[in-house]
Amino acid sequence: SGPAAARYRAAAGEYRDRFQGLALTTKQAAALMANPSMRVYDAPGQTLACCFDPRKALCRRDTPTTARAATTPDLTACDHRCANIARTEEHITALRAELAALQEEHDSPTTPAPMRHRIRAQIDRREAIVTAHRYAQDGGQP
Repeated sequence: SGPAAARYRAAAGEYRDRFQGLALTTKQAAALMANPSMRVYDAPGQTLACCFDPRKALCRRDTPTTARAATTPDLTACDHRCANIARTEEHITALRAELAALQEEHDSPTTPAPMRHRIRAQIDRREAIVTAHRYAQDGGQP
C-alpha cells in the first residue's frame, strides 16, 4: 500500500521477470542499478520501502534540482507525506509490533501525562497507516 505501491509492484515484477534466479554479471548489475524504475530501497527502522523518484522525494527537497537525478534517498529523513512510500505486509507487521509496545508504554501507570500525549500521537499515526493499508488491500472497500 502507499502512494508508490504500484511502482513497488511494477519493480518487483520486472525484477522477477528479468533477474530472478540469475547470477548477475557486472554489466547486468550495472544495468539494474541504472534503471530508474528499479530504485527501490527498504528503509530499516522506517517500516516502509522507498520507490525513489528524486522529483517526488521529500527527503531530498533541499537538494539542488541539478543534482537530484544522481542522488539516492536519505533513509534517515523519510517523511510520512512522501509520494515515494510503499508498504508491504512485513512493514505492517512491524508497525503492529510497534503499536503494541507503544500502547503498553501509554497504559503504564509510570508514564507521565505529557509523554502519554506524545505516545498517543504516535499510536494514532501508526494506526492510520495500518488502517489505510488494510483499506487498500480490501480494494478500497470499508
